[in-house]
Amino acid sequence: MLIIEANFTAATPLCVERSKLMYLRIDAFVARQDLERWRSPLLSAMKHAGVARQTCDLRLKRADGALFHAHFDYLYRIAEDGHPALRIAFADSTPLKLTEEDLRIAATAFETQEAILVTNAGTVIQRVNRAFIGLTGYTGSAYPVTQPPGQERNHAIAE
Repeated sequence: MLIIEANFTAATPLCVERSKLMYLRIDAFVARQDLERWRSPLLSAMKHAGVARQTCDLRLKRADGALFHAHFDYLYRIAEDGHPALRIAFADSTPLKLTEEDLRIAATAFETQEAILVTNAGTVIQRVNRAFIGLTGYTGSAYPVTQPPGQERNHAIAE
């Protein structure tokens, strides 16, 4: 598939001048390990011309070789002149992917052997992990609680 038209939104994340994108193969920007994921929804979009929009997430290569995550949206249709046309829109989804990865890491760390509770700025308990439940018996069902169980009897007296 050759690029015959591109806007600045497409050129910017690829770090290529818009005019230099014309007549390049779009798959030249797809990371090698994602080529099959690129082709599958593309072929499906072509099979269902004008009917079904296809999407996928994959990595693209910038002009300098750096990879970034992109969300693709394909729509294949027959243009008014009778020629087939494939509209591809993509957006840089790197921030979203990084956020998802951070959440997975945080979820894994939260389910450690250490008892953990999470409070908001007002010290209202928001979450507890399994180790905390095992240690205290507190299931978190009594929201909102402003002190962890047992803390009311552990106050130190300052003199």
